[in-house]
Amino acid sequence: MDSPLKQGPKRTILLEGTSSPRRVVKRFHSPGAVDGLKDGLRAWREYRALCLLRRRGLPVPRALGVRRRSGSWELVQEELAQCVPLAQLLSGAKPWPAARQRVARALGQLLADLWSARIWHPDLHMGNVLVGPGGEVHLIDLARVRTRWTRNVHEFLLPLAAGAREWADEVFRARVLRSFTRACEASKALLGSETFEQQARERRREDVGKRLVRFQRVSGAMAPLHEGNVRGLVHRDLTADHAVLTALDPSAEFCEATWDPTREVQVVEGPLKGPLLQRWNTAARLESHGIPTERPLAWIHTEKPRVVFDRPRGCIPFGECWTTWSPSERSLAAAAAGTLMGALQDRGLWVDGHRSLALLASSPTGLLLEYPRLIESPEPQATGTLQQWTESNPGVTPTEAGAWVQGFAAAQRSTRAERMRIRAQLDAEIAPRG
Repeated sequence: MDSPLKQGPKRTILLEGTSSPRRVVKRFHSPGAVDGLKDGLRAWREYRALCLLRRRGLPVPRALGVRRRSGSWELVQEELAQCVPLAQLLSGAKPWPAARQRVARALGQLLADLWSARIWHPDLHMGNVLVGPGGEVHLIDLARVRTRWTRNVHEFLLPLAAGAREWADEVFRARVLRSFTRACEASKALLGSETFEQQARERRREDVGKRLVRFQRVSGAMAPLHEGNVRGLVHRDLTADHAVLTALDPSAEFCEATWDPTREVQVVEGPLKGPLLQRWNTAARLESHGIPTERPLAWIHTEKPRVVFDRPRGCIPFGECWTTWSPSERSLAAAAAGTLMGALQDRGLWVDGHRSLALLASSPTGLLLEYPRLIESPEPQATGTLQQWTESNPGVTPTEAGAWVQGFAAAQRSTRAERMRIRAQLDAEIAPRG
């Protein structure tokens, strides 16, 4: 029996077999006649890439064959048992099987081996790197691997740097790069390079924008929803019975989610277009960047279409909490607010208009953005951000402002020099308050 691991509009990845060793099957099923004809080429191209990298001693799964079954081309390869995607480790979804520094060194060595073998993986990201029980790393999803050589180390490293910058701290990234420099002397210039960090920020923002369509189709983010005559999409994190979800009636406000007492849900009646689509895409963009906000939970197709959002239970406007919290709670809340706003700026995004910036709180540290209007800011500036926050929350003390600044600076996934410069700019804004 086949167990689905990942499903998308063009590819489905299945786990075949019930006992070890099992096989991983990548099924190609592109819609449309032209793309469908190319599926066989794609399967054979990845098969040849697997064989090539194996011959060169690189850690990739063993290719077992290409076959045609049920009208689709399939690539069959060995299962890398007990391996976890690096993305799940960095996000905290899975525990580290080995020390972080060991994984960082192994990843740097893998990149060095690819560089030495003149192999370029332009789609290399954290989901395509698997980490084994001992901290060893493996490379998967090789459909786009190229043997065309590039001597541009920026181009070689940028895809992974862009995908990892929001989840991997500066120490982890530096360890990867130092391990890589043993094979590529030119990469030493990237250590502490603000230019490279800016390129990674811009690349990541562009990638997220292009992939928002994942939240409007079956993908790694959304699963198909089938309940009776109801069709639609549901967030893959939802573990509830579909019948409970599809039975929800439209509500004017958020109410408790029956499947999870820690969450609350809002059901909005209407098709996913216009302002509702804009709200859905904003929530999806912020979730992709790891910024807490409402979650795009489900898109239900019926005669009366509905869109569902959810968020942590008990959220109230930040301003209402601010006046009731104790001094220690206010310091914690100030640091959390600074972290949230710093993360937003670090992603190359900003809030369009002062009134659009609204924070909700379920606790002094449990803050999230209420549906904002976002604009892209390729070169974000820290100046004025502290003033924007303090004007929204009168009575902020220098201590609380300092906690906000500390959180804001710590949220920057950039070089140490850039964080210190941002910290200095914001500290200068506090000085007159003292």
